[in-house]
Amino acid sequence: MDYRIMLLLYTYKCSSKCDICTFSCGPERSEKMDKNFAKELIRQAKDNKFFLVGFAGGEPLVFKDEIMELSKYSRELGMRTTITSNCFWATSYEEALSVVQEMKESGVSHLKISSDDFHSKYVPVSYTHLRAHETRHDL
Repeated sequence: MDYRIMLLLYTYKCSSKCDICTFSCGPERSEKMDKNFAKELIRQAKDNKFFLVGFAGGEPLVFKDEIMELSKYSRELGMRTTITSNCFWATSYEEALSVVQEMKESGVSHLKISSDDFHSKYVPVSYTHLRAHETRHDL
């Protein structure tokens, strides 16, 4: 099998500060990848026949506008996009649906949700399971 997947650790900033975090991410961290540098890495990945780019962190959707722009860029290059998020933004059904729709329109093909005992100290489980059967979309 050929696994040509690139994962960008876009930021160390996070809405949570989980004890288990490998990178010690948290709200006090400010490091973030330069958006133009990320675009260059995505272009190079495409040139090397990578088919998927993932965004993780920290919490990449702390910088939602940049991540949506990078997802659109990836789609324009013919690549698929995945995002790993703790869903801090899903504060209501309407907000969750709005963000998921924006992801879909930006070309995000897959959303991975981090939800466990470590995350639930900071992001209520209800945010990650908020009417899940209604918000499920084929991204």
